[in-house]
Amino acid sequence: MIAVYHLGGRKVALAGLRRIAGDPEAGIDDLRTPYRDWLSTRQPAVTIGSESTAHRAEFCDDPELWKLLSSHPATEVQPNINSDYGPMGLNEDNPQGRKAALEGTLDQLREIDPDLGGIFDLVVNRICVGGWSTGVAGSSSADIGVIWAAMPEGYDSGDLAEFLVHEFTHHLLFIDEAAFGHYTDPQAAATGGMSLSAIRGIVRPLAFVLHGLVVAVEILRLRRGPVGALPSTGYVHPDTQHLYDSSVACVRSIEASTEIRPLLSRRGQALFDSCRATLELTEMKRLGTLDATRS
Repeated sequence: MIAVYHLGGRKVALAGLRRIAGDPEAGIDDLRTPYRDWLSTRQPAVTIGSESTAHRAEFCDDPELWKLLSSHPATEVQPNINSDYGPMGLNEDNPQGRKAALEGTLDQLREIDPDLGGIFDLVVNRICVGGWSTGVAGSSSADIGVIWAAMPEGYDSGDLAEFLVHEFTHHLLFIDEAAFGHYTDPQAAATGGMSLSAIRGIVRPLAFVLHGLVVAVEILRLRRGPVGALPSTGYVHPDTQHLYDSSVACVRSIEASTEIRPLLSRRGQALFDSCRATLELTEMKRLGTLDATRS
């Protein structure tokens, strides 16, 4: 039972939210109020926006959200912000330009896959496009439902679609971990279990490596559909063969560690096993030759 959309589909993507709501059969509309109530209790300092954000993600330039981000202790900002896109290199503050580009891409995703779009709009309340001087693009486990999107100009729609799905996956994982637990010792997983990251290609603690592996496999699966045909510069994620190879290297790194297995809960192990099984499929091994748009 996997907590992410392309690996597990609608039912398992909603599992954490249904656990929070106390209703294993709840539909999206049934989950809106329990989810907002849970967010308000869990993170009261995070503004989730007006009632409309329960139905559709809101693009905003909210100084209070950026103030909240800057208030995170320095020791928390680095571990908690999954900013996997390298230096932003922003030259000017143009939140309206970023908003237009991201909003147009999200509309494309909603049209291509209405089910994904519906769950995205349930889970993600606000996408913060201001704060250009921080150069932060990512998500925080302390601010579930908020995506930080201070991105530079010039990304194509394929890049932006992958960015949105990348961050959406982090939020599904944050929720699933809160509902079910992915680690036997969360603090040890956040600081130990060092292994190779599929996204960054560097050694990181297990909690971030597992997130990165799931995201990488989600992006590989995403590229097999219509999103894979959208124009892309390749700035957000590497080409498909590289991403596949780095994901396999990540799996091998985790398997080689005697420290990691005791840190994974049953749920966390299921996440890892599903990623490994997906990468072992012959069709996934051939992705690099099949996906000309990303090679």
